[in-house]
Amino acid sequence: MPRIIKMAKGDYTAATITVDGEGRVVTASSGSGGAGAGLLKVAARGPASGTYTANPAANLAMAYIAGGGGGSGGNTRPGTSSGSGGKGGFGFYSGPVSGGSGYAYNVGAAGSAGTAPSGPNPGGAGGSSTVTNIGTANGGNGGTKAYPGSGSPGPSGNAGSAPGAGYDIGNATPSSIPSDGGIIWTGGGVYGGAGRSWSHPGVAGYSGGSGYIAVYDNAGT
Repeated sequence: MPRIIKMAKGDYTAATITVDGEGRVVTASSGSGGAGAGLLKVAARGPASGTYTANPAANLAMAYIAGGGGGSGGNTRPGTSSGSGGKGGFGFYSGPVSGGSGYAYNVGAAGSAGTAPSGPNPGGAGGSSTVTNIGTANGGNGGTKAYPGSGSPGPSGNAGSAPGAGYDIGNATPSSIPSDGGIIWTGGGVYGGAGRSWSHPGVAGYSGGSGYIAVYDNAGT
């Protein structure tokens, strides 16, 4: 006759259970659950700064961080085009946090449009976005001004980078820039301003898109 093992009465959480060949539970013990679900703590568009305070129960933070897109260059002459601004770096990051502690963040501004009447001038670079202990995404460079008589677009600004990201989302998003320029945010990449074409002489470029952050921590259940 099999030996009967008595177990303590009660509920078993995340239990480890052993069943014998007759289908009887012979051992049971509580285990530890997995990490809590991520809860959104901060979402901000640039330019902005502040402090993210981790939930007292949290030990891990996760964040989408994007730098600002560069502005495009100005154009003063027909037959030429200015360079487009480079899109901002964009990545998914994670890092350890101490529950209840504060972590400073800064969200990059959009790169300024290159002026035309007093130039033309190149576009400005987008600002970088940083969450302390989590990561940094760099802004895109500004596009060049139109080159008189060149008949071809000026060079575009280089895209920003997402160093140390768990996943570089910027490399996974389309590289094309909408022809109407302006601030473009698709939930997956911050774009630079579109270059001003030969059909728009004597005008400033477009500003880039502003930086963005969304910070979560694992305090959920």
